[in-house]
Formats: sequence, C-alpha cells, structure tokens
Amino acid sequence: MTIGKFEKIGTLTSPGPIGRTGRVILGVLLLYFFIDVFSSYKGIVNPRIPTDPLFWIGFAYCFWILPEIIRIGFGHNFGQWPRFISILLLLIAAVFNFVQYGQFWGPPLGLLSFIVLIYVLGHLGLSLVVAGAFGTPG
Repeated sequence: MTIGKFEKIGTLTSPGPIGRTGRVILGVLLLYFFIDVFSSYKGIVNPRIPTDPLFWIGFAYCFWILPEIIRIGFGHNFGQWPRFISILLLLIAAVFNFVQYGQFWGPPLGLLSFIVLIYVLGHLGLSLVVAGAFGTPG
C-alpha cells in the first residue's frame, strides 16, 4: 500500500497558506506527541502492559504508516518489508517476554514499541514542520 509516489522536481505546485499552515500545525502536534511518548519511557518499557487507549491508537497508526515513513526517509520503496520485519521483531520480543517473565508484555516488547513510536512521530512531525516552513509541495 503506497500512499503516494515520487514526482519529478518542479512538477507539483507549492501549497498555499492553508496547506502550509496545516502542515505546520500537524507537525507541531506530532512533535508534541513525540515529546509525550519520549517522557513516558518508563511507563512503556516495563513489565506491565500499557492501559492507555491513546497509546494503542498511536501505536496502531505508527505501525500502519511505518512503510511510508521509511520510504520517504530512505527514498526507496521497500514495500511491506518494514512492517513485516517489525511484526517479526515484535513477535520474537513477545515470545522472549513469555519465556522470561511469564507474560507477553515486558521490557523488550515495550522497547520495540517505544522505538517505533519515537521514530515515526519524530520523523513525520519534523518532516511536516519543515515542509510547511519551506512550502514543499506534495
């Protein structure tokens, strides 16, 4: 599932003031969530499963958009491989947690979830703020 594709430089028009403002507002909001997740490190990476529904909604969104963020960041379409590799790593961490702690949620799975959240929120938030500031089309 590809949200967009790369176009040749100069073929798209720059966004107007509403598009630029929207990018900056959304970018700042995502950077706020980035800071919130970053400050919640001990609440995510612990033996107890997070109970906040916003954590799970945010994780589901970050997991869903991960291939697109990696495509934008590296400039190459890896398809669904980033999501597949993430699922594999999360399953390995869950099995390790079950063997080590007797439950599926534990510090290794929490750390991987934390990394996915931090990477996606930070990358997308910063990208949107820069795109809004410079009027990047797309």
